[in-house]
Amino acid sequence: VGFADDVAILATGPDPTTLIELIQPAINQMVSWGRENGISFNAQKTKVINFTRKRKVPNKNIFVDGQKIFKRDGLPRCKLK
Repeated sequence: VGFADDVAILATGPDPTTLIELIQPAINQMVSWGRENGISFNAQKTKVINFTRKRKVPNKNIFVDGQKIFKRDGLPRCKLK
């Protein structure tokens, strides 16, 4: 069994629901590919980072291999112009 490090999936969209609709299938495909190739992805080490101008972002769920992944805490607030 192998492990993959430093994987990033980037999506842009007008709202969190659209982003989930784009990202979740990509994650599912990645996990499927990993199973076929002997690579596992650790959901506990996987984080979601939202880059937005909005102060409040709805908490939508994303899953890796059936396990909920969480928004990263402690990221400094980035001011986007």
